[in-house]
Amino acid sequence: MQTRTTLRTVTFRRSFILDGFDRQQPAGNYTVETEEEVIGSATLPAYRHIGSTFFLNATGSRRRHFPFDPQDLVEALERDRLPSGKLEYCSPGAWRGMDRVRRNRAG
Repeated sequence: MQTRTTLRTVTFRRSFILDGFDRQQPAGNYTVETEEEVIGSATLPAYRHIGSTFFLNATGSRRRHFPFDPQDLVEALERDRLPSGKLEYCSPGAWRGMDRVRRNRAG
């Protein structure tokens, strides 16, 4: 099966945490890798998500990486864009709860 890997940089203005992380990470630029496999024909290729990896900036020569749910990253970036005063109501758990409510209302 043919796969493609894409790298992109995401920027956080404030410290953040994603599911699976052992602690908050500082603000900064982070690399995200996404792997997808080709499905469909050569004339009309489509891609199916296989996995995503988040690379943490590490001190020294060792670089840490974690698999993650892409939706968690979308939510973390949305929280990062909120004004500071609104953050106290938007813990990761609370944010996920609000997101489920929005999805259920839309469906």
